[in-house]
Amino acid sequence: MIHQEWNPTDGPARAFILVYPNEPLAPGAAFDAVRDDEATRVTEAEGVITKQVAKRGDGRLHGEVYEFADSMLDAGAHMTVHVDADEGALLFVVEGQVEVQAGQESAKGGVDHTFLVPPAASPRNVDVTALAPARVLRAVHGAGDGLQLR
Repeated sequence: MIHQEWNPTDGPARAFILVYPNEPLAPGAAFDAVRDDEATRVTEAEGVITKQVAKRGDGRLHGEVYEFADSMLDAGAHMTVHVDADEGALLFVVEGQVEVQAGQESAKGGVDHTFLVPPAASPRNVDVTALAPARVLRAVHGAGDGLQLR
C-alpha cells in the first residue's frame, strides 16, 4: 500500500508500506525501516539500476515476502524478474511507463499502476520493458493465504 500521513499536500507519498501475514504469528507488532544508504545498488541489466531493499535469504523480511526492490530503468531498458514455483510478484510503477510480459500475458501501465502476477505451479520470468524512463517497485512473495484478487 502507498501511505501518506494526514498532511494534505500536492506532493506524492514518500513511503511504501508492505503489509503481509507472518507465520508463525509474532507475539507483537514490529516495524523496521531500510534507510537509503543501507540498501545495496546493483546494475541488473544495461540501463537498469536496482536498489535491493530486501534480498532473498538476507533474513530482513519474515513471512512469505522474499524480495523487495526499487528499480530505475532508462527508456527502452529491460529487466527480468524471476519468480519460482508457488511464488507471485507485485510490480508498482512509481514513475514513467512500462510494459510487463508474464508468459502469454502482457500489459502496459504508467504511474500508480500495479501489476499482479499470481502464484503458479512452475517457475517463470516476468519481463519489464521501460517505454519511457521509469521507476518500478517490486515484491516477490509466496502463495500467501490462498486468496485471489478479483
